[in-house]
Amino acid sequence: MGGTRNKRPKVVGVMIIAALTLGTTGVSTAGAASNTAAPGTSSRLGIGHTAHATNAAGTYEWFVNGSDDGQITLAGNNTWTSASFSDNGTWLVSGTTIALSDTQGGPQGGTLMGKVSKHGLSTAKKPGSYVYSSGTAGGWYAVKL
Repeated sequence: MGGTRNKRPKVVGVMIIAALTLGTTGVSTAGAASNTAAPGTSSRLGIGHTAHATNAAGTYEWFVNGSDDGQITLAGNNTWTSASFSDNGTWLVSGTTIALSDTQGGPQGGTLMGKVSKHGLSTAKKPGSYVYSSGTAGGWYAVKL
């Protein structure tokens, strides 16, 4: 009875990591997307939508489950670190979605997903989500400093 209860978060974590891996195949890292439009054509994607890479690199004030957890820094080489904890890992952006892998957040780490905007990553009203292989899950957001 108790054994089935603990398997679900692990399966969810594995599924998210697999989705990140498969979903980001061929996706450029932030700022690294090239213009592949043929000469004489436009890189516009329909009416009013221009293709561009979102660069999320910078320093943020990080809030996890509503609590201020200090600052995180997303470096231009797609790595990130937490000033308050030993958490760190890699990050990538696809469109306005950001995914962070946390390689230090427990024995097998975790995954954080959110939305990139000019003011930060997700918001207090619409936080991103995270899940760790331990089953820990919740919401987070970060305000750009």
